[in-house]
Parts: sequence; structure tokens; C-alpha cells
Amino acid sequence: NVAKVTSLINVRSTRGLEDELLVDGLLDEWPRDADEMAAFRKRVMSNPLYENSLISKDGKFTAITIQPESFSTDPNQNKGGEDIDLLAEFEDEDIDLLDETDPAEDGPIERQFLTDEEKTSIVDALWKIVDKHETPNFPIYLAGSPIVDHKIKGNLQRDMAVFVNLGLVVIAIILFFLFKRLTAVLLALLIVVLSLISTLGVMALNGVANTIPTQILPSFLLAVGVADSVHLLSLFFKRFGLDGNRQAAITYALSHSGRAVVLTSLTTA
Repeated sequence: NVAKVTSLINVRSTRGLEDELLVDGLLDEWPRDADEMAAFRKRVMSNPLYENSLISKDGKFTAITIQPESFSTDPNQNKGGEDIDLLAEFEDEDIDLLDETDPAEDGPIERQFLTDEEKTSIVDALWKIVDKHETPNFPIYLAGSPIVDHKIKGNLQRDMAVFVNLGLVVIAIILFFLFKRLTAVLLALLIVVLSLISTLGVMALNGVANTIPTQILPSFLLAVGVADSVHLLSLFFKRFGLDGNRQAAITYALSHSGRAVVLTSLTTA
């Protein structure tokens, strides 16, 4: 899933030599001794295109730029047939370069961007390379948005489990003080837990990736589920306290707030 890697090893070098313009690879000819190495260093450090891009100003830090593919290489992600080479018949005047179609399929190819799994595979592979070559005297740093996203996603997944569990404990304590009934606590938490399990389960069944935006789902469902439960339970116990009639209390709670709770949950969803 990597399109191109650029470093001092393969970067292009454009320079003038007397009345010639030379365009070649920077390291087409490797330095063979100390004098050639000194000349090579001077050539690199004097090029403003390399400074703070491929090498630091003091010459002690170099960068390797890795450019991932823009689109997914998974054939299951791209719909409408296989991709075609748009320049294969460039000499044909009738070809429309903007119409990316497959002769075997009557319709345009829907190309999907690099998937979250493919981005993760790149980052995981890079970490393995870093672990293999890094030493105390040779530090290697990974940077860029895919690295940051990967790190944030890992932290959120770890925090999600911690805070959901803590949230359930805090909610259970508050519900008990509000209603003074263990059944109220169990009913509200049952709604929340079933909502979490069913939502995440349906995501897994449909192959929905667990990305940074979806990390908020457990906390969000926790808040919405408890709010709905408190609305109905407070009305139920208020009416139930009058004569102990469960059916009348359920009818009262649902007739008073049932429609509002359903509409609130639908609009939130």
C-alpha cells in the first residue's frame, strides 16, 4: 500500500556544471573515500531544496518520506470491475481520460480510498522496521497524520474500556441515590448494556471499522440510554407510589413521555 519512498538514497539531483544542466540521482555514484564523502556532504548541504526537507540544517537529522497509495488496493473495495490504465491508449483520439470505465462492466469504477485496515498495516510494518534498526545512538522517529491517527485510536480504545466501566459504576451509584431501589439501577443499566452490545455487534457483523469517530459511541449510548431510562422510571415510580399498580404506572409513564423519548432517541440516532 505504499506508492513511493523518497530519501537521500533516491532523491533527484538537479545541478549546473559549467554550461550543462545535469539531472540524475543524488547517490547514483556512492562516495568511495573521505574526500568524496566530504564533497557529497557539501553538495547536499548547499542545496536549498534538501534543507529542512530531507536533511536538517546541521546535517545531523535526515527524513524518509513515505507516500501511501491514495486508493485501496483491495479488489473487494473497488466496485464496477478492475482498474484500467488510462494512458495505455493515449494515442487514441476517441478515448475520454475522465471516463474511468471498464469495458467488461457497463459503468464507472467506484474507487475507494485507502481503508483504515490498510493504513494500520502500513503503520504496524513501519514500527517493526523501527524496532529492528533503532539503537540508543541511532534514534528513529515516526511522524505524519497516519501515525497520529493510529496512536490516538489506540489510546481511545484503551480509554474507552476504562471510562465506560467507570461510567457504569458512577451511574449505578447516582441512580441508587435517586430512586432508592435496586430494580431501577438494574433496569437502567440493562438498557444501556444491551444497547452497547447490540450496536457494536451489528457493526462487527457488517464489517464497520472501529475508527476514531466511532470511539465516542459507547459513551454516547451510555448517556442517551440512561437519560431515557430515568425519564420513564421517574414517572413510573411516581405513579407506582400512589397505589402500587404496576400496569397503571407503566401506562402513565409511557403516555406521558413515551412519544418524547422515542422521538428524542430517533433524532439523536
